[in-house]
Parts: sequence; structure tokens; C-alpha cells
Amino acid sequence: MNAGMAHSYESQFGPASDPIDIAQFVRTAIELETQAPVSVPMFSPSPSSVAGFEAMDQLPEEYKESVSEECRYVVSHYFEAVSNLIVFTLAALLI
Repeated sequence: MNAGMAHSYESQFGPASDPIDIAQFVRTAIELETQAPVSVPMFSPSPSSVAGFEAMDQLPEEYKESVSEECRYVVSHYFEAVSNLIVFTLAALLI
């Protein structure tokens, strides 16, 4: 990989990290899930699995709308960055 492409990857995703043993991660998560004093489903996204989720209900409607809009903005820019990265990678492979 050329230096420009390496810089592009690092600027989007940060430096390379150590490999993750996915099987060990899942086993550990399941162990923690069963040992928790209160059952919190780690692999089932739901309002109850997000710490502090109930606090959102207590916030003013204007603030909740602002947070929602910001999340949509961040997600749309993330997908744009990923799309650009895919294009750059394909272009690099074709060169």
C-alpha cells in the first residue's frame, strides 16, 4: 500500500490495532451478561440496554430534537466517508 493510501486509512479509522479474538470476546460478553446483578441484554439493542436512556424522556422536546438531528448528521457523514474510502480502495487496486 502506498503512503498516501495508508495515511487515508489512518486518518479515517486511526492507527492499526491488535487483532481481536471474536470468539473470546463473545464468550466473555456472555459470561459478564450472566454474572450481572441485573440482567442487561448485551446483544439485543433496546432502550433498556442503553445506560441513561430513561433520562432522554426527561429532557425538553427541543433538546431531544437537536440530539436526534445531530445523530442523523453524524451517521450520514459516516456513510459518506465509508463510501469514499471504498472508492479510493477500489481505485488503488485498479492502479
